[in-house]
Amino acid sequence: MVSYSAINSVPMSFNSYFLFGILRDELKFKGFTISDYDDILRAETMQLPRTFMNVSEDRAYALMLNAGTDMIMLSGQHDEFGSLVGRITKEAKKNVEKGLLKEERLT
Repeated sequence: MVSYSAINSVPMSFNSYFLFGILRDELKFKGFTISDYDDILRAETMQLPRTFMNVSEDRAYALMLNAGTDMIMLSGQHDEFGSLVGRITKEAKKNVEKGLLKEERLT
């Protein structure tokens, strides 16, 4: 599980150096990475430990998936859980079309 923690102000869920470079390339991890609950919402509302940028919701989706987070976890406390999942799917498609998200990250 990719935690809420950050290294050098970069949240782990956005940190491709650690998720791809260290975890997958150096340590040869072949598994599946999962975000901490509501990481995507915390990124948008600036509750993650970071100081280097402001992140819009669509950019946060692209950053997390491109960085190596395979699954974005959402807690059950959201009233619009179904619509949020639909939004993630819609945003992912839009981000691929914009070139912000690599299509192979969705397969």
